[in-house]
Amino acid sequence: MRLYTEFRLREDHLRLLGFCGDEEVAVGQCCRVIVEGRERFAEVIRTAVPLVEKSVHHLPCRVIGRAGEEDFGRMAEAARLERRAARLFKELKENLPLKLVDVSAGVGGDLVTFFFTTPEKVDYRRLVAILARQLESRVEMRQIGVRDEARRLGGYATCGRELCCANWLRGFDPVTIKMAKKQNLVLNPNRISGLCGRLMCCLAYEYDYYLDAVERLPRTGAKVTLSDGAEAVVRQVNAVKGTLVVERTDGSREEITPDRLAGDNGESGKK
Repeated sequence: MRLYTEFRLREDHLRLLGFCGDEEVAVGQCCRVIVEGRERFAEVIRTAVPLVEKSVHHLPCRVIGRAGEEDFGRMAEAARLERRAARLFKELKENLPLKLVDVSAGVGGDLVTFFFTTPEKVDYRRLVAILARQLESRVEMRQIGVRDEARRLGGYATCGRELCCANWLRGFDPVTIKMAKKQNLVLNPNRISGLCGRLMCCLAYEYDYYLDAVERLPRTGAKVTLSDGAEAVVRQVNAVKGTLVVERTDGSREEITPDRLAGDNGESGKK
């Protein structure tokens, strides 16, 4: 069975999957790859990966080989170009409302890409012409949103793990406040917002599961009959555990599983 190598593309925080043939590579090594028609440097993060593990989060790449001393010199030169380009951008943008997020220089310095955010439409053609002349390179400007800004800058979320967008997430699915409400989360912006200031992407991960679980359980406030014949009111639904907190007529509360309900509660409790 053919095994592949998984790479991480530093500039774009993307995962790549390529075949190294007979060349042995180790985790942490840097390789030259061709991805989307451009030569890039990528770090090996996993070896011996079967093709069945390829997901929508991977991009295919053609592996040229391990980076040598000359390649490391080219990487260092590209890094110096990026730092110089960032300084020039900040000096030359004058009063334009542009916030520079990141700079990426291609191998050999043939292309310098500026990633920026702006609150309004800006004509930056003159800035591009000056940058291209001073850097003696082709210049590309890419306006990105706050979520893409977080992806490029990276960081750690409140869960203690690296940001999903900076690690493995390739696209941004819509996330709504309704998802947080359905999961009975505290609607505190500081609790449900990511570093980008938008709703956390992970709110969407379990949303479908919650919808299905809640559909199978009585709603909060429903009157139910317990298996021992006692009447009670559902005060809380825990979709993850699949349990209910019910309050009896004497005011006592207990957490129960759905099998503790009388058989005729299923449909009536959902109405």
